Amino acid sequence: GLDGPETPPATRSAHAGVAQNVMYEKICAAHARWSKGRVALISTGAMTNVALLFKLYPDVVDKVELVFMGGSIGVGNTHPVAEFNIQIDPEAAHIVLQHGAVPEPERTLAPRTLPITMVPLEVTHTALATEEVMVRIRSPTPSRFREVVGELLLFFQGTYAKVFGFKSPPLHDPCAVAYVVDPQLFHTHAMRVDVEIKSSLCAGQTVCDVWNASPLPANVNVATKMNVS
Repeated sequence: GLDGPETPPATRSAHAGVAQNVMYEKICAAHARWSKGRVALISTGAMTNVALLFKLYPDVVDKVELVFMGGSIGVGNTHPVAEFNIQIDPEAAHIVLQHGAVPEPERTLAPRTLPITMVPLEVTHTALATEEVMVRIRSPTPSRFREVVGELLLFFQGTYAKVFGFKSPPLHDPCAVAYVVDPQLFHTHAMRVDVEIKSSLCAGQTVCDVWNASPLPANVNVATKMNVS
C-alpha cells in the first residue's frame, strides 16, 4: 500500500461529483472523440465503481474494454487463494466479469458485453523493481518525486521480503497500464473466469478455467506472461 514516505500536501482537491457519474461522462466524451472503437478502462483496485457504473449506465458496457490488475490463477496474496483487489469486493468483480466476452475474428460482440483482460499476480510478480531499476528511478535527475517513488518501493520491499520472500518488490498496477500501452508485451490466454462469492473458505477467488473444463464460454483474456526485459 501507500505507506512509508512523507508526502507533501495535495495541490488539488478531489474531483467534484459522484464517481460513477463522472466516469460515465468522461467515457462518453472520449468515446465520441475516439474513432477506433472502445475506450480503455483500467481498474487497479476493487471493482466497486466499475460494477456500479455498469449497473447505473448499462450502455457504457458497449463503449469500453476493461483491463484490470487483480486476481490470480493459483494462490493469492492476502488470502490463500484470493488476491486483495478481488477479495475486498468479490461481488463487484463477479458482476463485472459476467459482462466479459472474448472477441472473435469477423464477429461482433453481443450487446452489453465487453473485452476484459486480467493481469493476475502470476504476471505482476515477475515485474520486479530490482536494484538496477531503482538506480534508474533515482537518476539521472534527482527530484522529490523520484525520491518518493523510491521510498514507496523500499517500504513495499520490506513487506514482500518478510511475507513472500521476494528480494525485490513487484510492481502490480503499472502492469495493467503497460498492457494498454503495449499489449505485445504480454502472452494471454482466453479462458472462463468466475469469482467465488458464496464460499466461507475462498470468497474472492478468481476461478480460472485453464484446461477448458467449464461448459461456459471464455469471458476473460488472462495474461500469463510478461516481457520484463
